[in-house]
Amino acid sequence: MGPLAIGAVTLLSIGLGTVAIKLYKRRNLRLLREARRRKYAPDLPPLTNINTTTTIIANENLSNSENPPVERTRQIEELSEDEFEKWQDRDMKRDENFIELRLILQDIIADLPELENTIIAFTSGL
Repeated sequence: MGPLAIGAVTLLSIGLGTVAIKLYKRRNLRLLREARRRKYAPDLPPLTNINTTTTIIANENLSNSENPPVERTRQIEELSEDEFEKWQDRDMKRDENFIELRLILQDIIADLPELENTIIAFTSGL
């Protein structure tokens, strides 16, 4: 066998291995998604497309169906930089409100470095 034949066989085996690994991972993700869906949302109708997690319920079925409409919100990873910064500001204000209203024990939040200054300022004001 010449070097071209050996190279072709090697390239073919690498390609087939890559495709097999991708198919295996895709199958496992699909099975995991289906298992989580059965566990956490057993009442929802089945997915119409196995490659997505979005459930589509036709409008004519909403009025006579027991299933509530499903609304998918955007996840943190899908936000733009400006939206993420706004979300982060709201989250920090929410944490400050928790501390101010004493909804969370101070000992739990004291471990967070970005809130230490807020806790110190709040406790010194008492």
